[in-house]
Amino acid sequence: MEKRYTRLYSINGPLYSNGSPVLISAGALLNDHVTGKVLSQLKFRNISLKKIKALKIEVTPKDTVGRNLGDSVVYQYLDLQIKRDEEFGQKEAIYLPDPSTRTFSVRALEAAFTDNSIWAEEDGSPWEQIEQPEEFLKNDGEMLKQYRMDINREAKQKLQLVKDLWICTCGAVNRREETKCHSCNTNFASMSNADMDELKKNCALRLEKEEAERLAAEKRLAEEQAEKERLAAEREKARLIEQEEKRKKNEKRLKAAVAAIAALTAVMLILTKAVIPNAKYASALSLMEEGEYEEAVSTFERLNGYKESDAMIEECRKRENYEEAKDYMSKQDYVSALKKLKPLGDYRDSLELIEECKPMLIEQAAQKIQGQYYSEAREILSLLKEDADCKQWIKMVDAMIAYNEKEYTRAYYLFKNVDTSFVEKNKELYEGWFSASCCMTIMSKKKLSVDDALKLYAEIPESHKDDNKEYFDSLRKLKKCAGTYVYKSDQGKSYKLELDYWLEEGKMKADVSYENFSGTFDEPGNVSLPEDDKDYDFQIHVAGRLSSRSKAFTININPEHANVKGPGAFGSNDCYRDE
Repeated sequence: MEKRYTRLYSINGPLYSNGSPVLISAGALLNDHVTGKVLSQLKFRNISLKKIKALKIEVTPKDTVGRNLGDSVVYQYLDLQIKRDEEFGQKEAIYLPDPSTRTFSVRALEAAFTDNSIWAEEDGSPWEQIEQPEEFLKNDGEMLKQYRMDINREAKQKLQLVKDLWICTCGAVNRREETKCHSCNTNFASMSNADMDELKKNCALRLEKEEAERLAAEKRLAEEQAEKERLAAEREKARLIEQEEKRKKNEKRLKAAVAAIAALTAVMLILTKAVIPNAKYASALSLMEEGEYEEAVSTFERLNGYKESDAMIEECRKRENYEEAKDYMSKQDYVSALKKLKPLGDYRDSLELIEECKPMLIEQAAQKIQGQYYSEAREILSLLKEDADCKQWIKMVDAMIAYNEKEYTRAYYLFKNVDTSFVEKNKELYEGWFSASCCMTIMSKKKLSVDDALKLYAEIPESHKDDNKEYFDSLRKLKKCAGTYVYKSDQGKSYKLELDYWLEEGKMKADVSYENFSGTFDEPGNVSLPEDDKDYDFQIHVAGRLSSRSKAFTININPEHANVKGPGAFGSNDCYRDE
């Protein structure tokens, strides 16, 4: 089913202006194929301490190069109850008056709060993009763990100062006058004055303590094991002594001793098959939760299927690909993101993320086509080959590539294979390329009949037929000259001449055959094209002899009749077309 809307422009937020109670989280400009109108959709986030009940904004439409188009549109969001950090507006359409709008700018003019106080824009501060925060201590998991232990348990990004805001390491947006994060309750001063050297020292002490505890635990386990083995050895020794002393005792007591040995062996198996693997399994789970996926996978693999090790290996790999995909999306590298997401299937919200990538990839492919980077455009489109529109775009791009590689006949058939519904939506682009492929197929053929050339011309859309009209009009007239001509001398002898025309790389060529003429004929030449639009107002001159001894003569041919001129001709009879 054809999509109703096409994305023309996107705002990659967030955008902010000094003092504003809202952020512009995102925005899009859409073309409504049903109404033919252009509309914008915006998403705002309340960063004020108060609830918002109304917001007035101004949208300025612009053309494709950023010039203003007429008056700005003022729009109000009413009957709201928006708490702090809540988003709104994304489901409301703002229709713009000029359908040629291709970009726009937006600013908030006024906000009304539930306590009936009002904020109004005063100084016209620009709305500027807030940079994406850097991932905090990305390559040092232990330092990040220490930072969370000592300063902010929810930290995930660097502390940001943006105009009159500060963005907490937990990601929450706070006003400059707030001393604590309203979301995680962490002091601004503790984050801004964080002593990284002190953190490193604490981290080293913690790791040293954890290592000491680990070694102590291993030592304790070893001592316990040694003690068990010593006791087992003593019991075995006692058993052997007792066996020696009571060799002659009944078989029942002997079996009881063997059972005791089996029990001891079971204890040892439990230690080697359960206690130690369980500790390693717990360690691998911890590594996975800390994002150390490669090390976690390596540990799980060494457990040889213990518990859910195999499932955890798969989970590690999926988590790693998922997080890498989201990172690529944040960098607008949608090709790499899609390659990571597609193998994940319905893992988490991978399918929703794929849908977010699709319009961005189609836009990138369109830019590649516009820049004549057809192979790169095809590579992008091939990632979306399940999409019906993209399948047709791939056919179009394959045809463009064939045309650029001078494979004009192949390009012609590829263009013909594009679905009619797609052609209707992209008529101007398709007709230009298809017309060019028809013409270049004619011009590139080593030998092509005039009939086939005219059939190809008939397929050229009406919007492009006038581009080569004069050439194909000449072909039609030339076609009418083909056929058999008969000349009768005064002595009554008949002479036949047959002409057939064809094209070699677009140039007019002819085949000549004759009957009863003793001499040879030159190839027809000197095609005199008409100076106006009159039919048959041109001639084909064929030079030859009636016998080896006669002088040369010329037969002048047009579609109505032919005549013979020259010193080699005898008699005054005209040639005539043999129907």
